[in-house]
Amino acid sequence: MNKNEFKGERIAIIILSLLLFLASLTQSIYSNGSYPEEKFYGFMALLLGWADIFGAGISWMANPFLFLCWVFLLSNTIRNAMVSGFLAVCFSLSFLLFSTIYKDEAGNKGPIVAREIGYWLWVSGCILSFIGSLNLFQKIKEQQKKRQA
Repeated sequence: MNKNEFKGERIAIIILSLLLFLASLTQSIYSNGSYPEEKFYGFMALLLGWADIFGAGISWMANPFLFLCWVFLLSNTIRNAMVSGFLAVCFSLSFLLFSTIYKDEAGNKGPIVAREIGYWLWVSGCILSFIGSLNLFQKIKEQQKKRQA
């Protein structure tokens, strides 16, 4: 496959997914129901999410896989992009399985009352990367079949 094939599509997937990811960093990702309501923003989750890696923080693992997906799309290794995009989606959605999360450095846990717009923007970026790479993979397969015929 030519390095420049589907370059526009690959760049569009990366840019749109990156914009969703960056937007998620500025928004609240979840609230814990306290009064006055404490909101937790995407930027802090990106920096500190790994600290609860054996709990709700396992969803943080979506970030390295999302970054890998972008790198694989740039390097035109679509199959790898598809696999890493799928893993990013799985890990990001795993946050829905948890009802508590560490809320401070002392190790106190608090409830997750609501997933907010920042979380859904982040998940959308992961899904876009996966679906986009899956679509590219299918286009490449179709193109290869036409060349063989």
